[in-house]
Amino acid sequence: MSARLWYSQFDIYDCIRRVGGLLLELRQPVHLERLYILDFFFANAPLLHRVTMTADVRSAFRDLAIPKPDKVFLSYPASPLLFHKMESAQTSALSALVAKGLLNTENFAGKTAKLSTLGTSLFADIVNRIDNEKESALAHFLINKYSASHNDGMASLRSSCGLRRSV
Repeated sequence: MSARLWYSQFDIYDCIRRVGGLLLELRQPVHLERLYILDFFFANAPLLHRVTMTADVRSAFRDLAIPKPDKVFLSYPASPLLFHKMESAQTSALSALVAKGLLNTENFAGKTAKLSTLGTSLFADIVNRIDNEKESALAHFLINKYSASHNDGMASLRSSCGLRRSV
């Protein structure tokens, strides 16, 4: 009997769950590249130890008690490499959300993502969209602390984490 490891980073259905939870927390249109980066760190929280943050954001991050990458079961490759490998799952997940009418198509055509009315009601009703309190706290941190500290545009966010994707 052989066993296989499941990597949630590459699972389209888990990406849909993560993105739905992030968009529900955001409640406003978000640039697709920003959403991809937030989803990357939502799926790979230990890699947040490798990004640059302001002192107050770093303090809020420490409160989450996320283990460092070398203290977890997985061994993580370089962040840009893993981000590139996740691209297929992320773009497929967003395409599926648009096809099902869960994302606003006008926003999506303008390179931003926002849940439609149907998407908002669906993800709000899904009890398991964010698994536990730690994951909920991580989503809150990513949106209200980390992403909010880079409101001056994508260049600031890109330089803090070293990730970039053309959309």
